[in-house]
Amino acid sequence: MSHYQETLYHIIHENRMYGYEENNMAFITSKLINLNKDLDRPLSLIIRSDYIVDDTYWLIRYFRSRQVEPAYLLSTSSVKQEFGYFLGIPIITVDELNMENTKNCILIYLNRESDRKIFTQKDYRESDYNFVLRARGSLQFARGMGVRNYAYILKNEEEYYSVLEKLADEESKKSFIEVIRSLLENDIYRYHEYESALKYFDDSIYKPLYENEAWINCGTSTGDTVLHYLSLGRNYKKIYAVETGRDLVKYLEALFELLPDGRDRIEIYDKAFEGRGSKYNVDTVFADEQITLINMDIEGAEMLVLEGASEKIKKDLPVLAIAAYHKPGDLLEIPKFISSLSDEYHFFFRKYRGWAPDVINEYVYYAVPTNRLTEATDYGRV
Repeated sequence: MSHYQETLYHIIHENRMYGYEENNMAFITSKLINLNKDLDRPLSLIIRSDYIVDDTYWLIRYFRSRQVEPAYLLSTSSVKQEFGYFLGIPIITVDELNMENTKNCILIYLNRESDRKIFTQKDYRESDYNFVLRARGSLQFARGMGVRNYAYILKNEEEYYSVLEKLADEESKKSFIEVIRSLLENDIYRYHEYESALKYFDDSIYKPLYENEAWINCGTSTGDTVLHYLSLGRNYKKIYAVETGRDLVKYLEALFELLPDGRDRIEIYDKAFEGRGSKYNVDTVFADEQITLINMDIEGAEMLVLEGASEKIKKDLPVLAIAAYHKPGDLLEIPKFISSLSDEYHFFFRKYRGWAPDVINEYVYYAVPTNRLTEATDYGRV
């Protein structure tokens, strides 16, 4: 393993979580168990999760970060049959509970069939068991994307190491690792964040073509990206602005009328591009146009639209700047897919400031063909 891969490995496996002020039952439980560790009758933990959900991963990771290993995961017979063990924890059912194996145990329940009024197993009476404490488990603060990424990473861990090695410079590797760390450790992003105005247009990563740039801007929204582009002094041949919101389209039409040459050189597409095989995708719509730059921030549809741009990417080798934070799989699937289309691409990864200090978003993959590398990236690649 490289130094960067080892760093990522420890982030995934050491269950470190950033501490916040806590007064929830998960915190209380972890403190009680640790305070009783050296007594003759130490306390044990059972987590009830009749449905295995993202929060099941997260709650187990939380307890492990507090040096508490759950003794059992209490669930349904179907879950036990499917998994047997979950994250190394043996799964038991209600039928296996008795006065003896619940002695000195704390039960933290995450979800129950009875919450949904569905019963595939017997319900149980508190008097049948020796639980010293029962309470619902929840965390004061948990990033939704952190929860989803943790579950996804555990299933696809080796691919994360492969993507990390594919990144072309040290800045990319450090940014990639810090994104994963902040998500899994429930922390803010603590490495270098770039100004949002540079998102998609970083001259240190790829060479602009100015008057020869033909750019497909997928997810134009309020036109802020176009305005950033022009504010950087970038000229262009054509901008194809893709936005589907009816009110936003009307607004963009008025906005572009106010820009120099906007009426002639900026064209609005008010229908979302589709995937491979569609009659309305990037490949078909721009079959006769040479495209030099494509960016996407389209709420999780990035992979679909990329697949519908396969032939255009192979033929024109445009610079690709793709948001990678909407779905857990984006961090893996985006570079993997682009690599399958051409071996001419070099991959860079950057994190930009989001819309609030504590959000973890606005991280972007750049796929840059060899002929568009700048001198800095050409000589600075690792």
